Amino acid sequence: MGAQPAKRMSRRAYRFLEPCLLIQLSRGRSHGYELLAGSQECGFEGGATDSSVLYRLLRDMDENGLVSSTWDTDGPGRPRRVYDITEDGRARLTALMEELLETDRILHVLSEAYSGLQAASPDIVGGRGARAGNAGGGLGS
Repeated sequence: MGAQPAKRMSRRAYRFLEPCLLIQLSRGRSHGYELLAGSQECGFEGGATDSSVLYRLLRDMDENGLVSSTWDTDGPGRPRRVYDITEDGRARLTALMEELLETDRILHVLSEAYSGLQAASPDIVGGRGARAGNAGGGLGS
């Protein structure tokens, strides 16, 4: 038996990478590899975050003024780009988190409503495709 391949980040999960990076940078300057490793703290499983996706997002965030970057040439080895959050980045993080908290609230309400429906009518919403109009299954489909 070989090792399981790393799980890839879904398109939905990609939307959460920006606030994850901004949260980490709110704690202090960091380089890309540290940010990649720290993405696990935000729920991204090991290996799910493609480094090219992360660096492309950091470059976009830099171009949009959410982060600033400089080259660190003081440490051992080759120079590394170090990122820092800007005031615009802090404002963006606040706005993103307000949206995400509202989304979280709505998802919890929907989940509770669905659980109640399942309890009341398990034969109707008991599983994937149990109903012609519900071919996708639950909320996560």
